[in-house]
Amino acid sequence: MWDTRAIVEAACKGLAAAERSRSVEQSPFGIESLSEAQLHPLIADALRAEGFGALREQPYPLEWVAKKGRRKPGALPDENERNRCDLVVTPRAGLRLADRLTEAKRHEAVRAKVSGTLFERHALAEAPRHDATAAGVDEVFWLEIKTAGQFTYVDGVPGPFAYGAPLVRGIGDDLKKLRDDPDVLHGGALMVLFCSGEDVAAHDIGEVASRCADKGLLSAVPAVGGFAIPDRIGNRWCGVGLFTPARGALFS
Repeated sequence: MWDTRAIVEAACKGLAAAERSRSVEQSPFGIESLSEAQLHPLIADALRAEGFGALREQPYPLEWVAKKGRRKPGALPDENERNRCDLVVTPRAGLRLADRLTEAKRHEAVRAKVSGTLFERHALAEAPRHDATAAGVDEVFWLEIKTAGQFTYVDGVPGPFAYGAPLVRGIGDDLKKLRDDPDVLHGGALMVLFCSGEDVAAHDIGEVASRCADKGLLSAVPAVGGFAIPDRIGNRWCGVGLFTPARGALFS
């Protein structure tokens, strides 16, 4: 259902356009200066430009039980207690994400309202209407995003940065999160890497993939793309890799 290469190509196209825009403005700062969170809307807009839908900060479907000790066992969680995914990609624009927790809370409210009345059985048995504007959790692509730079800004000062171990750990944690939610059938961790050249990006993305594969976290060789960027602080290439968790048969 999902072509990971199409997601990578869309991200590259959108990020490259954002970089060109900064060059036209003669900005001293490229997209390499942006934080991980600041890249999210750029990637979301890039996906929308290619015909996908993109929803930011969506709750994972697994998060059902309230935090231990907060309320009685089995209580439904509050929204701020749920783990969230950076981006959820839908097959087309205009779709929202169907959320079973919202439906469970609606059902709970109906139960409280009609409990003990003649209408209880009918109200609780009534099937929800089909909503053509909602995409199921098994139909969308759950996308976590990580970024790193061979040269980056620390307290506003550019310089070299040893990103290897933190990046492997970050991608690995995202793959575990995606793998361990049984309702997430399609998803991946997107790496945006700023470095000195295409060869460095290829090597480092491959090294992260190898480390994750050794831990049994990776389903297949990641889809990879990239583009040249102006050399402002030492980086001349933006590499993009999409890693999918170890349920490979479910992914393109």
